[in-house]
Amino acid sequence: MDGLNKYNIKRLSYSTLSSFRQRQDLWFLQKICGYKFPSNPAMERGRKIEEGVHAVLSKGIKEQEEIIKITTELFSNVCEKGGFNKEKIEKEVPNIALGIKEGVKKLLPFGKPVSYQKQIDIELLGVTIRGYTDFEFLNETTGDLCFIDLKTSSQLKKKVTFDHLCQTSIYNHATNVPQKLLYVRTSVNPDSMLLDAETDAKYIHYLERQIIAMNLLLEKFNKEELTKLIVPNVDAFYWGEAEIKARKEVWGI
Repeated sequence: MDGLNKYNIKRLSYSTLSSFRQRQDLWFLQKICGYKFPSNPAMERGRKIEEGVHAVLSKGIKEQEEIIKITTELFSNVCEKGGFNKEKIEKEVPNIALGIKEGVKKLLPFGKPVSYQKQIDIELLGVTIRGYTDFEFLNETTGDLCFIDLKTSSQLKKKVTFDHLCQTSIYNHATNVPQKLLYVRTSVNPDSMLLDAETDAKYIHYLERQIIAMNLLLEKFNKEELTKLIVPNVDAFYWGEAEIKARKEVWGI
């Protein structure tokens, strides 16, 4: 892939492919211009809930309250060190406990995970695509494995999104193991939905189209031309302070 090689891109993550498809302005700033952007309270909330759920499932339900306390403190420390907005931090603090409890409630019947954050690599069109699963469980009665990916948000999703089907298709393609999505709503009234991820070759084909499109774009245009070609979506939700600063440096807006 000459375009990817031109920019020394040796492999792609699913998040990079997703960003290229949905947030090409942000993808350009990060992957072509080399900007590094900090996390945010919502992202850290998702990470810490996932870590907390894994800790409870691994150590036992009796440890849940202590794990919630430790995880909440870790969340606050990470956010404070990151210099995040205090109001946004305070808004997310109670969601840590709510999310962990809801996630554990749904996943406890599956037992202790046999793996967590397992690296998965597949090759598409000669390009390595790398991802990391969340939880892998073994049914000791049947010997069957399954992967469950945990997603947290303020809105409860009742069907698997196309974006997440593309993500789980990587894991299924690499392992031939069924994939599930656990959507957890973190709010005053927490809830969750555990859904099966559809397995269909069309999602892999869709990822291949994105790889081809990215490679072609990078092959045909240099950095200056890409700056003119890509128009930033100024009203998009994903612009934090650091991202806005970079956007203004590159596009002046």
